Amino acid sequence: MKKTLTALSLFICSTTGSFAQATFNTKEYVDIGNIKAAVLLHGDMNWDAASLSSQCEFPKGSGIHLSGATTIWMGSYDDQGQLHVAAQTYRQTGNDFWPGPLDSNGSLDLATSTQWARIWKVNYLEIGQHISNTNRTVTNTPPAILEWPAKGNPYAKGNNGAPLTITTDMAPFVDVNSDGNYNPLHGDYPEIKGDQMLWWVFSDNGPTHNNAVSQPLEVEVHAKAYAYARGTLVDKCDIL
Repeated sequence: MKKTLTALSLFICSTTGSFAQATFNTKEYVDIGNIKAAVLLHGDMNWDAASLSSQCEFPKGSGIHLSGATTIWMGSYDDQGQLHVAAQTYRQTGNDFWPGPLDSNGSLDLATSTQWARIWKVNYLEIGQHISNTNRTVTNTPPAILEWPAKGNPYAKGNNGAPLTITTDMAPFVDVNSDGNYNPLHGDYPEIKGDQMLWWVFSDNGPTHNNAVSQPLEVEVHAKAYAYARGTLVDKCDIL
């Protein structure tokens, strides 16, 4: 049975080593305010997997980078005392994490992973404009809101415009009419933190699990990375 983890991506640590490219080099940035930090699809961030360069710039435009390649590691013992580990490094020995959700058997195949190989990005200003629009159509709804990968969204799209059928809880949203499903033309909109947020999903039992010499945990991670556009300090950081 799969385990679902909702996580906040923090751009705080760096490492060095040898490198190789992975199957998906899709990259998106948190780039509002005074930071520009990269997020990738295999549980890693703050670098470019093709050029091997650091991609966590602060102040934005300065050429100064706070961090290099950063990733998530997790491990646990099962009831039989067997250790399960998922740990991405530099993709030089394989990949433990792949984009996309697990199926009911706790697995993720390459076709599904390819469909979900996208990082969705939305800004608070887009949401405000969407809320104030009283005549919402497919044409005038911002793509970031129209294609948001939320439960029941008939317009959800993934990698290269692939249509997604989503029947379980995925990206968070405000359900204006409380019908349990996301429909942007009915006024629903992404629920975000900060003034800009990225959302993506990755799992550790995908096409390969060959970086850590271990059985996978069958964990599905719903990840957020967000930032504020303001000249004052943020007095707390919420981790969901």
